[in-house]
Formats: sequence, structure tokens, C-alpha cells
Amino acid sequence: MNGVQPSFSTEQLDKALLDTFDLMERCKLENNYLVLGDTAKCLFEGKELEGNKIEVGIEKRYLTRETLTTLRMYADKDLTDAGLNYKFEEVPINMKFVESNDFFRYHDVRFHGPEQYNIPNPFLEYYKVKEEIK
Repeated sequence: MNGVQPSFSTEQLDKALLDTFDLMERCKLENNYLVLGDTAKCLFEGKELEGNKIEVGIEKRYLTRETLTTLRMYADKDLTDAGLNYKFEEVPINMKFVESNDFFRYHDVRFHGPEQYNIPNPFLEYYKVKEEIK
């Protein structure tokens, strides 16, 4: 496949994002995680989702024993100190465990489909340095 990642339909990405929302509710983190990367860019711009994955971030301070137990049910072998990766209907979901930072502290909210999602704020500044967020 020459290292090219597949692009998914808007419908596939919408379902995967909704699955992520559901998982965050199960973990009691619905207000304590953010959509990141290109997924967040689509939400920020009010566009349909596009891309090859869903990216979210959870601040490490919210990773309780109960939260990690629930996350292990989804991706035990892919759960590390840095995050977890799993797939929903073939769409990769990359979840980063990140340190607290200013982009997360006063997050912005965007509605998409039936739910609302938190995104970094100020978004344009975050997007310039998104690869540096650890």
C-alpha cells in the first residue's frame, strides 16, 4: 500500500467519532476530553469530517483506575502510557494521554451531529503546534 493511509467516508468518520463520544461517556469523561488534529479542524471549520482517523486527547490527570479499566476493555494490548489505539468499523481511533496545557484549560465547544465536542482553544494556535503536544 506504499504507506498511504486510506481515507474514510464522512459517514464512517461520523460513526467513529460518535463511538468515541460513547466511550468517553462510559469513562465519565464526556467533559474532560478533546477532539484533536484534523478531526478537530473539521469541527472548528463546521465542515463534514474527512481524513484517515479520529484523534482525541485526555489529560493524564483524569486517568483514574476506573477509567483505565474501561479503556482496557476496548484496547488492552494497545493501551500504553502515551495513549491507546483501537478501530471502530475499520476507522483508526488514536487517543493521546496528554499533560495539562493552555489549549485544554479553556476548551471550545462545537456541535456535530447529535453531540457536542470539546476542541482546543485557541484552535488556530493549537493547530500550528499540534504535533508538539505531549
